[in-house]
Amino acid sequence: MFGFSYHTSKSEVKMSDDWVYVWSLEAFTLYYKPSFVEIDKQKKTVNVLAKHDLTENGKIALLRPFCSIEKEKYNDINHTLVVTLFDYKYKKYSTNKTTYYSKSGIVLLDYDDPLKWNEIISGSSFDILIHTILRDYNI
Repeated sequence: MFGFSYHTSKSEVKMSDDWVYVWSLEAFTLYYKPSFVEIDKQKKTVNVLAKHDLTENGKIALLRPFCSIEKEKYNDINHTLVVTLFDYKYKKYSTNKTTYYSKSGIVLLDYDDPLKWNEIISGSSFDILIHTILRDYNI
């Protein structure tokens, strides 16, 4: 079972280089960037830039067959940036862009995803992320 933690109120928000801490797992620590949060209350959507600081377990998970990370790039992977659009009314999300970076900031893999809605699974990192943002912005 993966252990995790996340903040419960705005006063507990931890900042790291303008990133807001959301959640920690054995595979990664999740942050979002407040300056890239776009909220449309009329459409009930949130567009957000999230950062996943990968642990060794997270790097190993990227080598599984369903992922396109090449083995020679594995050792260099440090973090990913993911642009995600949430529809919080219908509890759906779409990851629109994912970029994998090395420790020195070199792009290792970069791809755009077409708009494809997925259900937000309760307790998932997407669920924790959207609930954190909605709470932090009093929505």
